Amino acid sequence: MGRRWGRPLRVRTFRALGSTLVRSSHPFDSFEHLVGGRGAYPWETVLRTPVGQIPLWVPTARDADEVLRAFHRHDYGSGKPQVVVDVGSPAGISTAFFLSRSDTTRVHVWESGPTHLDAVRRNVAQFAGRCTVHPVMLATSSVRGMATEGIGDALRGVLRLEDHIDLLKFDVAGIDDHLITAIPLDVLPDICEIVHRVSGGVRRHHPHGPEPEYTWHLAD
Repeated sequence: MGRRWGRPLRVRTFRALGSTLVRSSHPFDSFEHLVGGRGAYPWETVLRTPVGQIPLWVPTARDADEVLRAFHRHDYGSGKPQVVVDVGSPAGISTAFFLSRSDTTRVHVWESGPTHLDAVRRNVAQFAGRCTVHPVMLATSSVRGMATEGIGDALRGVLRLEDHIDLLKFDVAGIDDHLITAIPLDVLPDICEIVHRVSGGVRRHHPHGPEPEYTWHLAD
């Protein structure tokens, strides 16, 4: 598998390095944090995006990896999805990425950690009116009396406001596969693409067609 994916991954890595220098307002500082691994945290940076320059609050090195993954390597895609559901966005980095794709993109984000929520709200405040933050935990099904919501109920709630979901992204350690499996069959036709973060990359799932279609992007 290493030989099969080696060349495309090297190409994506080089493109990401070039993007770091071009899209960052302070390229050498960004290079130090995103590539050199020597920067201090929390870290504030400014990125050039399709909707203009946006500030980002990056609390930890893991969140910096998400900056590299989303904004520079485009692991979550390079298109302009109009409706995104972001399940698990510890610092709101991926949410800010989706919102920065166009002036009309709308995102529903689920994040339950109190510390994470502060960072999410800080990073999405600049996109007021286009992002809905749901401060509850998603589970395979809703549990009465607990601060959890079932994945089916959550997606149906979004679809009552939107006629479809362009992209459904998961990053909830340990339960992503369970949540994906629990998506009701009647909801799947209204989802264009599912992106699931895995160790070292992402997995894409296009739920349409006779068979699920998987594409793996693994790290070097």
